[in-house]
Amino acid sequence: MNSNERTMLINRELVKLLSIYAPPKHMETIETQVDAINRLSESLNKKFPNDTTPDHIGGTFERAGHILSGSHKTNSWPTSSEITKAVVAGMGNEMKMQNALDNTQKLEKAIQIFTGKTGEFQYAKFEGRAHGQYRDAWIAQEFIKVGLLKDERDAHWRGFDMTDYMWKVKKQRMTMDEWKNHIRIMANMWNCTHEEAAHRELTGEDAATGPISKTEIPIELLSEMVNNAMY
Repeated sequence: MNSNERTMLINRELVKLLSIYAPPKHMETIETQVDAINRLSESLNKKFPNDTTPDHIGGTFERAGHILSGSHKTNSWPTSSEITKAVVAGMGNEMKMQNALDNTQKLEKAIQIFTGKTGEFQYAKFEGRAHGQYRDAWIAQEFIKVGLLKDERDAHWRGFDMTDYMWKVKKQRMTMDEWKNHIRIMANMWNCTHEEAAHRELTGEDAATGPISKTEIPIELLSEMVNNAMY
């Protein structure tokens, strides 16, 4: 259903809703009434999701009518503001359920993109990073819950928008994936092997910034270094 079709349906429901009320005195002619309904219909259209259905629109206006009957105290048309508030309230739980469904579908698609091995969206295609509209922090949190991501730092490194979680990111360690990527970058910068780059980062030898912090390197690497008495 396109925007014009939605507007036409809303227009019909609005006419039905207003039929029990008397037009205001400043709208004496049919032309002014039609113009006001058309303008309000176009405005209300923006409140409905693109994938709304005729049943959803009809149910919303039915609930809006009940809301207005309990709150509107005169026989004349409710104001545009009153009608808009009633329509939005009439969307109620149905809209919440639709939003929950949308989020579920987004999460399923995000998992498909992040872990898919075949098809259009491949994990390897994005080198393990989040893609496009699926970079939301709430998706990252769901990934962390189910073990697809280690923590907020892992999510941040893989491209999720973790702006509100940077206080956590700064306290967390690299994963081995992030570490390997970091070493690959440093090896390219220093024009040396990955082994030499790792040695410089861990010991601080020939590295202007000194050794990398023990609180930042992956826990697997820290355990190995302790066992080998590298610290």
